[in-house]
Amino acid sequence: QYTALDYTGDLEDPNGDVEGSSLLDDAWIQALETPSEPAVQTSSAERSKASRKNPRMQMFAYLSQPIVEVQVIGLVFLSCFLQAINTLDDLPSGVHRSIDAIDDICVFIFAVEFFLRWWSAGRFQLKYLGKPLAAIDAIVVILPLFLSGLLPV
Repeated sequence: QYTALDYTGDLEDPNGDVEGSSLLDDAWIQALETPSEPAVQTSSAERSKASRKNPRMQMFAYLSQPIVEVQVIGLVFLSCFLQAINTLDDLPSGVHRSIDAIDDICVFIFAVEFFLRWWSAGRFQLKYLGKPLAAIDAIVVILPLFLSGLLPV
């Protein structure tokens, strides 16, 4: 009955309604108490076709992998480190330009990751942005895009 978990822990039903994370426990209990049906052998082509049916769920599953989240966190640390280094006045102007270019690339990657999470967790529903982590992400991603001129005003 429930089809997705977004990264803040809320459940989404097939109609697109997002409900509180307390339903997670109920969903797990129901899944554990429901007797499972006998396994049906399916070919790899059928499994592949079934997994291609919902690209939104595939993207959510990909972005929820620990390795992807660790890479994003590493990129955040890299961006913070480069911004700290960029405050040094003794660096040549070429280094400052290089750091700015790398920072622009980081902001672009953060923006793509944010919009993919927003799409995969809630099909761009505005109520998704009301969640604390999503709101912080929106501010951190969209504000630099406006300030750098990459996103038109």
